[in-house]
Amino acid sequence: MAIIASLTIFIGCDKDNENFVTENEKGTIVCKSTESEYVGKITADGEFIFLKDQAILLENWNYNLLTHYGIDAQLTSLHFFKDDLGDIYLRARGEQYSSTAAISVFDGLLKGEGITCTSKICSNSSTECIPKKDKLSCTGCGWGVGDCTKSVTAVAIFDRQLVPSEAL
Repeated sequence: MAIIASLTIFIGCDKDNENFVTENEKGTIVCKSTESEYVGKITADGEFIFLKDQAILLENWNYNLLTHYGIDAQLTSLHFFKDDLGDIYLRARGEQYSSTAAISVFDGLLKGEGITCTSKICSNSSTECIPKKDKLSCTGCGWGVGDCTKSVTAVAIFDRQLVPSEAL
């Protein structure tokens, strides 16, 4: 006598986030595809293009800064920029604050790495309160005055809201 068991598995791809979703009787597991770790890309013309939904990026960035660092930045816009040395950053801006994430480039794809640096006082500078090359600390905010805050949220802001143990 043979016993035949069946298991129903649903596998789909969410095109907006390029996440692979697997559902079974135990729950839902979300696995990131390789492309999902990239926030943007650079075209052959040098133009920056977002690969992630900007509204979700801003929502998660604001949530993580407020919840884990007590900064109510109210960030409302995003843009990539290059500094004088050609290093690329992702900056989120609000009316009073800006927060800048370190970006690494892999074959034209842009990936958030290391830290973010957030400031109210020097929020319009492209050289002050940005991640240093080591992606472990921030540049100062003019003459030793300022409010530059380092936060370890750069990678997480691109995908989700952090739980307290992840924001150290």
